[in-house]
Amino acid sequence: MSDGEPETPAEDFRLLVAKRPKLRRQITAAINKITAIITSGGPRGGLTALLQHVEILVNQASSLQSKLSALETEEECERQDNIHLGYIERFGQVSEASKSYYASRRDEAAVVGEQIVEDEEEDLSASEVGRRQAALAEAQARADEAAENAERARQEAEEAQLALQRLNLEEDRMSSVSQRQPNPY
Repeated sequence: MSDGEPETPAEDFRLLVAKRPKLRRQITAAINKITAIITSGGPRGGLTALLQHVEILVNQASSLQSKLSALETEEECERQDNIHLGYIERFGQVSEASKSYYASRRDEAAVVGEQIVEDEEEDLSASEVGRRQAALAEAQARADEAAENAERARQEAEEAQLALQRLNLEEDRMSSVSQRQPNPY
């Protein structure tokens, strides 16, 4: 086997499970970027590409979820399906918001072209454009990192909740055993 291929079904399962949060972080980052463009009234040019990118990621996540659902416990499968459906719902919402955004700015291209010709005070120097692009890239990197941190924190919270539930079940089982009365016969 080559170095990149899993050696056991368990390792293959582990790799698939590890891929799920990565896809979800990518979906979250792209949706956040789309939302930021819409909220700030930014350029429409990248929205179509971003929406296509998110659609590809959601399809990959759906395929992955289908594979994992056959391998996970019923409880975990249901929990992960609910989380995945939330991502699909967010994608649907941002798609609708994007359509509304396009519709609201349908006539903007002609107006923007006229403003560039008429208003030379608004011309930006190359250094200013570069500075703004660098600031945007830095802000996007911080947003991506925050999304990753939030996803990690959410996973840690879920793991802690599951551990607490296991402890509570164990405690309940132990206390019910200690409450039994000995059989006098």
